[in-house]
Amino acid sequence: MIRNATDADAPRLAEIYNHYVLHNSCTFETESLDAGEMRIRVGRVQASGDPWLVLEEQGKVWGYAYAHPFRERRAYRYTCEGSVYCCREGLGMQLGERLLQGLIQRLREDGRYYTLIGVIAGDNEASIRLCQKLGFHFGGRLPRVGRKNGQWLDTVNYYYPLREYERIDD
Repeated sequence: MIRNATDADAPRLAEIYNHYVLHNSCTFETESLDAGEMRIRVGRVQASGDPWLVLEEQGKVWGYAYAHPFRERRAYRYTCEGSVYCCREGLGMQLGERLLQGLIQRLREDGRYYTLIGVIAGDNEASIRLCQKLGFHFGGRLPRVGRKNGQWLDTVNYYYPLREYERIDD
């Protein structure tokens, strides 16, 4: 079941996320965070009307996905950035695919955004394959824009059109 995240999910979300913070480059964040900070982040996203979803089965949260505005400047208001994280024990079970599909569906239903952006660590082949599988388009590579664990890191950008572009009177 994919549902909205709640405050009670924060410890599990932090546990899932901190694995990536501490052990690989999926996130460029370098300090782990506690449940309180995760609760604040979820609340901030949801308070703005954006989705923060969790995938729960048999009473266990296996992963999460969320979206937020791509950039703060007004011209970017129709573009959001999405992220997906799954627990280690669920890798290879298509959890990320289910979460990303759920996020896309929620964003389409909401209708505020036209484009979903994925900013992915250049060495994260699983996320790159997932974006390609779901029909995202390659949007470019930025070399050596981050540094973590003694290594320079690239990012690759993928974008997904959520709906047809139309004339908008700003």
